[in-house]
Amino acid sequence: MTRLDNNLGNFVDREIIRPTISSVASAPMDGDNNWNIALWVNVSTIPGTVGSNLFYTEFEQWLFKNFNNDKAQTMPEWSSGWAYSEETGPWTNSAIIERIKTNFTTGRSSEDNWEWQTETLAKYDAKGLYQSDLTKKLFKALF
Repeated sequence: MTRLDNNLGNFVDREIIRPTISSVASAPMDGDNNWNIALWVNVSTIPGTVGSNLFYTEFEQWLFKNFNNDKAQTMPEWSSGWAYSEETGPWTNSAIIERIKTNFTTGRSSEDNWEWQTETLAKYDAKGLYQSDLTKKLFKALF
């Protein structure tokens, strides 16, 4: 478990601001619901394990069904597999990807949402030099 990130205060006369699309970034709904803790769930397997994509798909769907309401919100850890499809594995379930984009947009200001993050990434990497297949999929509007 860890505390949710919010604006972190000042450091050498500069405000430190948490990342926009961090899984532990606090949002207005967190305060509205009195949330201040993130619970990390880590489930691992050996790549290529038979049935693992099905397991991850079902587990992820269960998490979204049971922990997306006024009691909790499911968010991905960016460095791990997520948005699973049984046939094609991680980062391929477009419904989950769209849901995550919505979670990082709903109730947030125009300078703290998915679109702002997309525009900022495009601004600092206009040629797409630092893009991966995953970031191209996530931020496809600009790359």
